[in-house]
Amino acid sequence: MRIVTLIENLVYKQGLTAEHGLSFYIETESRKILFDAGQSALFIQNAKTLGIDIREIDMVVISHGHYDHTGGLYAFLQENKKATVYLKKEVFQQKYHGNQRFIGPSHISEVLEGRIVYVDTVTEIDKGIFIVPDIPVINPTDTSFNNFYIRTDKGFEKDEFADELFLTFRYKDKISILSSCSHRGITNIVHAATELFALPVHLI
Repeated sequence: MRIVTLIENLVYKQGLTAEHGLSFYIETESRKILFDAGQSALFIQNAKTLGIDIREIDMVVISHGHYDHTGGLYAFLQENKKATVYLKKEVFQQKYHGNQRFIGPSHISEVLEGRIVYVDTVTEIDKGIFIVPDIPVINPTDTSFNNFYIRTDKGFEKDEFADELFLTFRYKDKISILSSCSHRGITNIVHAATELFALPVHLI
């Protein structure tokens, strides 16, 4: 398996572009997976520069509903006609930084129709690769909820990131974890993974 960073806040190689956002390409013997879709379509251009054909990606996993992880999804789905999108239904909550700046996903429902799988239980998407959607907050001091809100019919409420999920890779009696912003806390994510699989952590 290989993991390639398609976009992040910094760039180290000539010909690639950076932005405030995140997208990883994961390739196994049988699957090609996109983990998050950056802030814009720039990750697609980076993929082409790196020799990765995004039309061949089999599935997309969205870690949570902020614009810098979902912003390029519309452009991706226009180019890629086959990938299934795995996410939690809470991704589409109206997300705000403070009570003024909208930071949720763009309206992309028309291109998502028939391509979404809503994840609410541990889901194996390839041999030894699991989406883990439940992150109990055992250590509240490690969370990153400050100044994040969701807008509901009752007004603004604190966003505790019910939409967040992560990937766990199980291999040779160890697990590795792929997370994004870890708003619910990396220690809580590690606890969730080790409780679930009862195996030591190799890499994060």
